[in-house]
Amino acid sequence: MHVYVISSLEIVQLLLRSSLDSLTMMTMMSVNWLSAVLSFNLTLSVNYQIILMLYRGLP
Repeated sequence: MHVYVISSLEIVQLLLRSSLDSLTMMTMMSVNWLSAVLSFNLTLSVNYQIILMLYRGLP
């Protein structure tokens, strides 16, 4: 019985650790995705502004 309790505790610890690992992985992936989308939007808007300035600069 004692060994069984210890093994179940170890299993619970392993499950917690793996779920925490997957959570951190998902969080990192979503953060990377968000930063990528934000930088993409930023470059798009900057390019748009530059194109507008060039277009207005043309006679």
